[in-house]
Amino acid sequence: MVNKSYLKAMYQQLCNDYIAILQSLSDDQINKSPNSGGWSAGQVISHITKANQSSFLGANGEVCNRDIGEKLAELEQTFLNFDIKMKSPDFILPDLKNFTRDECIQNITQCFQSLIDAVGDSKMDEILNSPLGVLTKWEIANFVIFHSKRHLYQLKNILKSLQIDHKKRLASAFSDGKFDVTYAHLHEDVLWKVPGENEFKSKQAVIQRCEEVAAYFTSLTTNFVTHHIIAEGNLVVVNGAGEFLRDGKRISLIEASEWYEFDGNEQIIKIYSYCIPEK
Repeated sequence: MVNKSYLKAMYQQLCNDYIAILQSLSDDQINKSPNSGGWSAGQVISHITKANQSSFLGANGEVCNRDIGEKLAELEQTFLNFDIKMKSPDFILPDLKNFTRDECIQNITQCFQSLIDAVGDSKMDEILNSPLGVLTKWEIANFVIFHSKRHLYQLKNILKSLQIDHKKRLASAFSDGKFDVTYAHLHEDVLWKVPGENEFKSKQAVIQRCEEVAAYFTSLTTNFVTHHIIAEGNLVVVNGAGEFLRDGKRISLIEASEWYEFDGNEQIIKIYSYCIPEK
């Protein structure tokens, strides 16, 4: 059964979901590919806006003599199977350029609005030749939803990857003594605890201690080595060592494991520093 209100509602919801993610990204992040490889957020939007053209809704077709939704289940099963990788046809490959956040938001908005505007007068029982084969307009209109959901899933994974990279950079900076890089990302109620030694509560207290430690670092030569950085969700663990020298002679070597917990706004809320000096 044709339900044009459903199509319009789904197109609007997808548009809103895409925009919500794009608004959380900077222009630099829009053009950054995940460490695992693949398209950037900007390239995903470029691909979607090329693929989700509304012209098929107004094209002339022949009246279908079968169930107009016969192929929906197959299309949905194929395109919402996130375990399989697909290759994009050349004609809808993303542009090779730098994108801006505002440009992406404008393009995705226009893309879905064009679909919404064209649905009303479209004859959904007509059949067309498409890159996916002979399909009814109703099937193609729903394919747009399945295809958009697939790439929304991809966009969410890109966002997660960028967030994890951001958290890892902040944690690594703090562990390497580049404290000032992290100041803007400290929660007002941040806790920094060095078990068996000290703990500092509040952003002001943590920054004050950071400044004291940074001043000490400038009085000697430091060599920081990172062995591992592990990130999952809002937790980042940095495992490494710090060598401290004065006049070319080692005065101490510290093996350390530091745990960073972030809140939902990507601010550091807890730091636990486990430090073991070499005997």
